[in-house]
Amino acid sequence: LSLRDLADWRPLKREALCAPYRQWTVCGMPPPSSGGGTVLAMLGILQGFPLPEVATDSAFATHLFAEAGRLAFADRDAWYADPRAMPLTPQQLLGRDYLAGRAAQIDLRRSMTRAEAGTPADSLSHVAAQHPERAATTHISIVDAAGNAVALTQTNSTTFGVGALVSGFFLNDSGFRFTDSNITGRGANWRTRTSTIAPTIVLENGSVRMVTGAPGAGRIPTEIVQTMVYVLD
Repeated sequence: LSLRDLADWRPLKREALCAPYRQWTVCGMPPPSSGGGTVLAMLGILQGFPLPEVATDSAFATHLFAEAGRLAFADRDAWYADPRAMPLTPQQLLGRDYLAGRAAQIDLRRSMTRAEAGTPADSLSHVAAQHPERAATTHISIVDAAGNAVALTQTNSTTFGVGALVSGFFLNDSGFRFTDSNITGRGANWRTRTSTIAPTIVLENGSVRMVTGAPGAGRIPTEIVQTMVYVLD
């Protein structure tokens, strides 16, 4: 990297990724983060089950949650990347019919052990390779008196990033995600890396109902969905 590389970099403003969950509208981080899509996929899969009627501390509730996570993460690992390089759109992966088909793969009596990535009916793409995640993230949720809400997740990846302090800031070490190269384009010059950060805002009739987020690397979406299910269902 050179100073010119840093000077030429421009952040991109992206539209939030939103989908309905029962009577609520859930909005989160779009690609290149896979977090928002994974949260919405889990909720879309769980939406077909009567969670308010299931005891939260029961083995059955845990089973449904775990299987929904397996299915959503299989799609996350296969498809999410820089949106300019993704062979599928989040809308394809979050389609009602597609997620209903994914939910139908859940056996109510036993675990599927390992979920395979799915392919929406309107796609001819094939599955990409899976990739590991690393840890160290922080999140804040804020709502002010006027109803403005902020969900902010920030990561230096592993503890203190690269361990280098520059002008008062620790540099993150998330560049390791550029070392992989596959059909989703990770590793290509100037493409943004994927992640699982998933700052989330839930709306009810246009007003803020809930603001949430979490650290935890690959566990972020499941932590957020668990919190949402406990609060909303």
